[in-house]
Amino acid sequence: MIETKETFAWGPIRLTSDREYTIAKAIHQWHGEQIFHYGPRSDVDRKKKGIFVEEDFEVRELYAICPNDVRLKRKPNVFVRGSSEQWRYQAKRSDCRDCPLRGRCTKGKGARMLCVNVYREDLAIHAARMKADPERTRGLMGRHRAMSEGLVNVLMNHHGVRHASWKGLTLARLQVGLAIIMQNTLKWHKIRQGQLQPMTLKPAA
Repeated sequence: MIETKETFAWGPIRLTSDREYTIAKAIHQWHGEQIFHYGPRSDVDRKKKGIFVEEDFEVRELYAICPNDVRLKRKPNVFVRGSSEQWRYQAKRSDCRDCPLRGRCTKGKGARMLCVNVYREDLAIHAARMKADPERTRGLMGRHRAMSEGLVNVLMNHHGVRHASWKGLTLARLQVGLAIIMQNTLKWHKIRQGQLQPMTLKPAA
């Protein structure tokens, strides 16, 4: 996205997707490039699990303070879970064993561990942007789904991407890549024949 923006000298870009917290690193990089991302998870109530969540802790660089005013020490290395990069703050067993708030903090048998996204500040900016103008956010997401779901349908039902033809993740990626090349080639042909108008980037407001 950043390379494309630089290549075509585009101004600010509004980008939408069905993913938010799993692409936090991308959101972090986009902030400085005037690429504003809108995702669908700004209204998720994270407290429905009935236990303390990140917002209930005072998170600092090297430690976090729990609702019972006890420190959780941050582990030295970043933990990668899927596409999410996390700092992990671990409490001591002795602190959690007799804590009066334990039942509201963790359902596990051991000490509480708090997982915090490395790019939590960028995610907070992202969530605030969506909540500030929910109507605009819903409109952008509606257009995104109308465009992306049609493309996914074509790839799955017309270009054979519903099932992997070869074993292994590398070959599966190759299969998807070839299908995307075919899709783009067909669009290019329709544009050349005047059957499809190319998309134009609207100037930033």
